[in-house]
Amino acid sequence: MRARRLKGYLSGRYLEAANPRLKDSPHQRLAAMVQENEDRVLEVFAATGFLSRIVAARFPGARISALDVSPEMVAQGRRRARRLDNLEFVQGDATAMPYPDGSFDVVLAAFGLSGLPADIRSACLAEIGRVLTRRGRLLVADIDDSLHRPPPLVGICRHLPRQRPAGEAQGAPLVRQIETRGFTVVSHVAGKGRQLPFQLIVAHGSRP
Repeated sequence: MRARRLKGYLSGRYLEAANPRLKDSPHQRLAAMVQENEDRVLEVFAATGFLSRIVAARFPGARISALDVSPEMVAQGRRRARRLDNLEFVQGDATAMPYPDGSFDVVLAAFGLSGLPADIRSACLAEIGRVLTRRGRLLVADIDDSLHRPPPLVGICRHLPRQRPAGEAQGAPLVRQIETRGFTVVSHVAGKGRQLPFQLIVAHGSRP
């Protein structure tokens, strides 16, 4: 238990140090995709809520929920977001979220889906579809290390919790899995970033 807590604490500190230094700003790019009329925002795999804090600061009238399974990550996130009244942190499993159907206008997933086994990723996508409104959107930024020699940060990410990119979650395969859960992918931009190669995906919700 103590080792797990230490790992969660150190991983959170690492992410807070590394995320602002990514030259191609994948978190900023994802946050910029959120629209003003999307008042209810959920971030899954939120860790310390680096992305959620960007969105909460940009849209003070919106309600942001940051969900993560790690109590250590959630505790760090709450400390860092004390001045953001529109941001709440929730400890929970992304495959069984503690929210009613249709709770959110947009769901953000930054560098979390690719680290999951295929069956768990599928269950998570189903849950995302459930908690989105009928016109809700899923916005994804995730690793795309299809290069023959991945840059150093990709190798580092493989050793962080929930950050081991699976081959079936790189580029088009991740898009196909999102679509198999009933989402309509309207935009997919791959090959972004040099320090940390990433892809951006925009999909419309899967609820009937």
